[in-house]
Amino acid sequence: MGAKKNKKAGSMTSTSSKKVANQAVSTRERSGNLVKWLGVVLLIVGALYLDRYLWGAKGILVRSTATTFTSFLYSLARFVAWALLLVLTLFIAANTSHGQRAWQNLKKARNEMYRVTWPTRQETMKNALLLICIVISMAILLWLIDYGFMELTRLFVQL
Repeated sequence: MGAKKNKKAGSMTSTSSKKVANQAVSTRERSGNLVKWLGVVLLIVGALYLDRYLWGAKGILVRSTATTFTSFLYSLARFVAWALLLVLTLFIAANTSHGQRAWQNLKKARNEMYRVTWPTRQETMKNALLLICIVISMAILLWLIDYGFMELTRLFVQL
């Protein structure tokens, strides 16, 4: 009986030490996530500032005498820079705990899409035609109500 108590006491201390270790890991993880999210925000703010500074209305790379080709190159460089920034920020954000949970949810949603019974082309066309008829009939009904109120207002104004 005494041995069982010691085992329970030992498991209690190991369980509480595991909780403390998990809390330390989660605190480190949270601070790491915070640094990553701050990095994402700083990247976006910095990119917006540079975009305005380089390509804005009075930006360095905007020239009134620029040829069409150099203007194209500036636009291409701007597009590539924003695409790289998007990929980098998504990569950083995906490596946070929130990003990993979001990625898991996207995977689950994709798997759920395969389970959905989609309507046939005929059903889709029939429902689309029904929707168009309802929209047109509601538009006519609202126009008639509006016309009626306009005529009533005209009668009251003439009195």
